Amino acid sequence: MARDRLVRIGKLIRTVLSEKVLAIARDEGLGVVSVIDVVVSADLSVAKIYVSVLGEEADRERVLGVLREHKGELRFAVGREVRLRRVPELLLISDDSMEKAARIISLIDGLRVVEGAGAGCAEGAGADDELQKEDEDGEACE
Repeated sequence: MARDRLVRIGKLIRTVLSEKVLAIARDEGLGVVSVIDVVVSADLSVAKIYVSVLGEEADRERVLGVLREHKGELRFAVGREVRLRRVPELLLISDDSMEKAARIISLIDGLRVVEGAGAGCAEGAGADDELQKEDEDGEACE
């Protein structure tokens, strides 16, 4: 039951902060920034805010710096919108899962291109553990 409450509070905080972060990003010209997840500690004293920033590592650090400068404003918004006895401290954390997912997708797409270029040949292990190209019938390809 308590875990469900923490998840609900995290979702409420995420909703409030998503709107506020978008407004800050627009005002500061930060680009694409989104709040991915909020994890609240069991005693509600700390909320870890996972923020995704599309771009280079330097952009990510710049955005986190700007958001940290606005941490008081973000915390005030949470206190105003989410009814809690005490507003949790906000820890802003960079979440690069979107970049990792994009990289994995591009790798998979690259494999599909290479696979399509083989036109029926696939790699298989030979008797002496060297890779040989074989077609569907098991015959060697050139």
